[in-house]
Amino acid sequence: MKTRKKTFQLLVASFFIVLMSVFAGCETFRGGRTGQRHVINLNGTWEIAEGSMDTIPKAFEHTVPVPGLVDMAEPAFDEVGTKSDKRQAFWYRRKFALNGAIPEVALLKIHKARYGTRVFL
Repeated sequence: MKTRKKTFQLLVASFFIVLMSVFAGCETFRGGRTGQRHVINLNGTWEIAEGSMDTIPKAFEHTVPVPGLVDMAEPAFDEVGTKSDKRQAFWYRRKFALNGAIPEVALLKIHKARYGTRVFL
């Protein structure tokens, strides 16, 4: 019984140490701020094109809502959902502007992307 109690205490202590290590690196937890976080919501209408895996398309003549599915594109693509010789991939494009200086670090969250993602900025 004592062995179980010691194991549980060690587990709780280890969890606490890991938790504190994570929060120790967080500026908000330390009470300081090195800079303000700016969030840019990129949801909305994006340009979309079909093409190869390696070359960015020259023209983006379709639009699609993001979040959304390729079959929601206007005008619609042919043969969506089936293997096609017309394309290897769909390319999405969105332009946006930053107010102020370009930050040293930027994080991009991509939710629910299937089969792979490459980002060019």
